[in-house]
Amino acid sequence: MQVPMLDRACYFADGLYEVAYVLGGKPYCLDEHLDRLWEGCKTLDIKPQFDKAQLKQIIEGLVRMTDSPDLQVYVQISRGCGLRRHEYDDDMQPNLWIMIRQHAIKDMSVPYRLVSMQDIRHGLCNVKSLNLLSNVLASKYASDCNADECVLIRDGIVKECSHSSIGLIKGGRLVFPVCDEHCLRGVSREKIARIGKEMGLCVQESDFGLAEMYEADEVIVCSSGAPCMRVVSLDGMKIGGRATEIVEFIQNKISKVMKDEG
Repeated sequence: MQVPMLDRACYFADGLYEVAYVLGGKPYCLDEHLDRLWEGCKTLDIKPQFDKAQLKQIIEGLVRMTDSPDLQVYVQISRGCGLRRHEYDDDMQPNLWIMIRQHAIKDMSVPYRLVSMQDIRHGLCNVKSLNLLSNVLASKYASDCNADECVLIRDGIVKECSHSSIGLIKGGRLVFPVCDEHCLRGVSREKIARIGKEMGLCVQESDFGLAEMYEADEVIVCSSGAPCMRVVSLDGMKIGGRATEIVEFIQNKISKVMKDEG
């Protein structure tokens, strides 16, 4: 295998990615991931030489070639190859990179511990860009603190975690941060929002800070690989624990959905 040395992903991180999971031999939420990938391509003016249906066929074909029923699928589309210069040609042909490995989703019964730090990322966090250096540093900070994730705070407002979405439950409300250029609309987040509405929770997008997280009945973190994790501490202080039955219901519902759809 070879990676083109002049791929703009190598020196500009000029591209997008998605991470999906295969459960029981079937891709889970693949259409939602590809829809988001294509929206990102429009935003970044990347023009794939294939459509979503063709890419889906490629991924499903590769999955059938594997031996494990539980997999992680990484899909990357870069703008393409060219000599290093900031401008790009309109007719560049994007490069496609797919990696598949054996990987199971996290056990949702294991609680999460969080730390927080200032959000120092650039804009366009609403697309899954390859520009992840700030996320890498935040994730390493969490690891060094023996925590599972790092909450990113911008101007006192919680945006998301280093590689996850975040939400809180308070008084019958399920609240997620407002999706703007500093917050990605996560696939798992959308699943939880739908489940919350079915439960009768008031689901909303609203700004909140660390104080609201400390006062919340529960705080949850979610991603494709960690579908709904209950948070028990933030910066070394205990939080949540006042609506565990709601979190457990969501976790059980997600497990059923993944089993049925995956």
